[in-house]
Amino acid sequence: RANELLFVYHDDLGVMALDLPALGGGQAPRGAATTLATLATGGALQLSPNPFRGDVTFRFETSRASHARLDVFDLAGRRVTTLVDRRLVAGPQTLTWSGRDRTGAAVAPGVYFVRLTRDGSSETERIVRLR
Repeated sequence: RANELLFVYHDDLGVMALDLPALGGGQAPRGAATTLATLATGGALQLSPNPFRGDVTFRFETSRASHARLDVFDLAGRRVTTLVDRRLVAGPQTLTWSGRDRTGAAVAPGVYFVRLTRDGSSETERIVRLR
């Protein structure tokens, strides 16, 4: 998963995100694209505030106890950090991101994509970090 990429495309119809398996170590591709999602505001994944300067809060609901993963990607499709990757109980969930990457360094101001995978589906939202 370390070589995972998120391809982002923007046109007049909106923003599209496509997960692409990466090639590494001479291995064959792991398969076709796993997710194609149109990014839209007001989805099940709520981000607040957006844009943000310090911390940002993510809210979502799990319909049943299940595994959930919340990743942050930069515009180049590189995973910046993983906020959660574990089994969650059913019900409302709240996570906070301090705007830091997986090494603890503050990320640069700019556009990022947050991908939530849970209950057998995934959704992606755009978020903006200000100076």
